[in-house]
Amino acid sequence: MKSTLVVFLLLGFGGGGGFAVASVETISQDDIVNLSGTKWSLTYVVAENKKYDIEFKEGGVFWYSEPIDTTPDNDFWEQNGEIVKISINDGYAKFEGRFISKDLIKGTAKNADESWAFEIRRGERREPPADIVNLSGTKWMLTDIMSDGDREYFDTEFKEGGAFWYSEPNDTTPDNDFWEQNGEIVKISINDGYAKFEGRFISKDLIKGTAKNKVMSWEFEMRRGERTAPFPAQH
Repeated sequence: MKSTLVVFLLLGFGGGGGFAVASVETISQDDIVNLSGTKWSLTYVVAENKKYDIEFKEGGVFWYSEPIDTTPDNDFWEQNGEIVKISINDGYAKFEGRFISKDLIKGTAKNADESWAFEIRRGERREPPADIVNLSGTKWMLTDIMSDGDREYFDTEFKEGGAFWYSEPNDTTPDNDFWEQNGEIVKISINDGYAKFEGRFISKDLIKGTAKNKVMSWEFEMRRGERTAPFPAQH
């Protein structure tokens, strides 16, 4: 059953006054879902139209398929009836939305720099984004982007069968470097997992993400193709 909110507005007409009545229909209580333990798909309604799988985990923990989120342990959600709030990176980004139907939530999000609209639809994505390439047998150019701005450049190859190769002369054990792909998500393991990379397709020719080892973490990007000129000097 839907409820109706009645709003009285006092309007002035010359020297007298009058009342106007407006009714605003709110969501049916039947269309409010307990989010705990459910999986949805999140879309940023912006030019890039970014899409993510998400999960409202029990206990208020929030997960989404953003590989550059290097601190997933500080992402949370809360629900108060039809209102849903999500906090990413200890509140750096905040989402607030409301149920439109039992399968749709809409709202706005903001961080320190910008705000944007979003919508969340019930269920996991069944179709991967169009800009996904089967990496097996392809060659890419890797750029490691360090926190101090330094960049390192490498040729890479996603070999058939899951073996990974890159032009790092200090990698003395190339036989234990591997890759895997799950739709738009790409994972690379170097030296039996000492260094791990996780990224996602931005376009069919670009992958971006984060990497980490036991000492530090950094961002990376991969562009499709082989070098046609020497890489810039490492710095």
